[in-house]
Amino acid sequence: MLPRPLQSARCRTRGAERGFPRGARGPLARALSDMRKCRRRFCAPSESTRGRVLRLLNILQVVLYVPLLALLGQALLFVLAGGKHQSNFFYQLLSKLASPFTWLVRTLAPKVLSVAQVGVITFMLLVVCSFVVFAERGYLYCVELGYADCRR
Repeated sequence: MLPRPLQSARCRTRGAERGFPRGARGPLARALSDMRKCRRRFCAPSESTRGRVLRLLNILQVVLYVPLLALLGQALLFVLAGGKHQSNFFYQLLSKLASPFTWLVRTLAPKVLSVAQVGVITFMLLVVCSFVVFAERGYLYCVELGYADCRR
């Protein structure tokens, strides 16, 4: 069960201080109706924060997996095509898919690194980042399912 979102003081205390007499159905029905309105208006968000974070992590995982698989495909084509891998159409396509991440590593890394070293470093960084995203998604799914071992 998901924890209740932050509630305003009005939602938490409505009807809690005053007791209703046993035979009075009118005030009790009104209080229940007011509590339902309060819950709809102020207390229940349309989507939980955890759901938004999970959606963001899913998108981030796809954004990390595409260049990760592109770099893996480049390595495979390098092994299969040998010295003519630069002229291969699929190798060029895969290098275009991974180029934003290799560009970022190339600008942050020292200039003495070769192209192959930049590719390996980019691959390793993408593996670490995708593992972190994968672990965080797993933790959030575990908490959402309500397992007691996952709570902090």
